[in-house]
Amino acid sequence: MSNSPTLTVALSGGGVAGLGHIPVLAALDELGVIPTAISGTSMGALLAACYAAGMSAADIEQHVLEIAHSPLVYTRQYLSSGWQGLLTGSIHPEYVIDTIAPDLLPALVSDLYIPTTIVATDFHRREAVLFREENLRKSLAASIAIPGVFKPVKWDNRVLVDGGVCNNLPVDVLPESDYTLAVDVASEPVSEDDSVPGTLTAVTSSVRIMLQALTMLQIKQRQNVIFVQPESSAVSPLDLGKLEKAIAISKPQTELVKRRLEAAFG
Repeated sequence: MSNSPTLTVALSGGGVAGLGHIPVLAALDELGVIPTAISGTSMGALLAACYAAGMSAADIEQHVLEIAHSPLVYTRQYLSSGWQGLLTGSIHPEYVIDTIAPDLLPALVSDLYIPTTIVATDFHRREAVLFREENLRKSLAASIAIPGVFKPVKWDNRVLVDGGVCNNLPVDVLPESDYTLAVDVASEPVSEDDSVPGTLTAVTSSVRIMLQALTMLQIKQRQNVIFVQPESSAVSPLDLGKLEKAIAISKPQTELVKRRLEAAFG
């Protein structure tokens, strides 16, 4: 799309559900739209970094499928790099990023081709921390550090945890643009079910409901937002056995997003 309006992109956290961002990014590739800036939290931050590093949506999907199809290879790499945190119930997020992140990622956030903002949370100061220039892999490790699953990341005098604690869909950290594509994969899907959930489901779903309420407040404060919710939100954030499913069930979003962008851009 030549002479198109400017577009910024925000990708939410959501664990495995975050892979639903990939079909949305595929729409940008097919239209030839290059965002002027991109932001992300947790899994959204990792995918934003991959995309901003020059990977296409197809490249990212292929990388994910290689992980899904070769779990033993990646597990061995992970163990050799120090998965001792699992034994104490606290996995080191730095080792996760070192294991799953593509080798082509640059050293610094500022080295990415698209201006990128990665969001983490300062646990003690109760505030969002924005990374735009710093060490990329450490920034991503901080952004994915889900409390109770990953060990917090110590950085200088800060203790950092998952960016979703403060800002799961970081549209507000993006510069001004004609349009903002905001992709939410963490909101709890509406259901007609009347069964009483188990404890873990109740806790996980309640967190996602709270994230959805905060997300909607964020969206209302920014103009010209193209808001997208891929079907991958139905996948549990920690269900590592559904990497392929999270992508597959979100495939219809590619055409939907293309139509919405074409309508917005005229």
